[in-house]
Amino acid sequence: MLLAASGIALAYTPTEIAAESKKANDFFEKCWDETLSHYSVDESYYGIKAHYDQLKDLSDEKATDEKVWERQLADLRKTLMINIHKIDDVKDAEAYIARLRGFPKLSISCSLI
Repeated sequence: MLLAASGIALAYTPTEIAAESKKANDFFEKCWDETLSHYSVDESYYGIKAHYDQLKDLSDEKATDEKVWERQLADLRKTLMINIHKIDDVKDAEAYIARLRGFPKLSISCSLI
């Protein structure tokens, strides 16, 4: 952020942008697949029969044991915020900080799903 605040912008090549976009897309696809696999009924809506003979355990005990959202959120912070959120100027740096401040809300909403 110091580089952005001093007016020095980091430039990315189209190849670097494409590579980082692929990383982000792969990450979100992995999260989607992983999350969906925990909800067999939702899988059925998409025609996926991987857990066709199962129902999700919705008990309180099971819900508190699941840490998938927390791990995915930590991965999102590391993938998105370091590699994807480009900072070219002070406004971008401020947006970065605003996003960081929003993560606690995201963590709460993810845990409610």
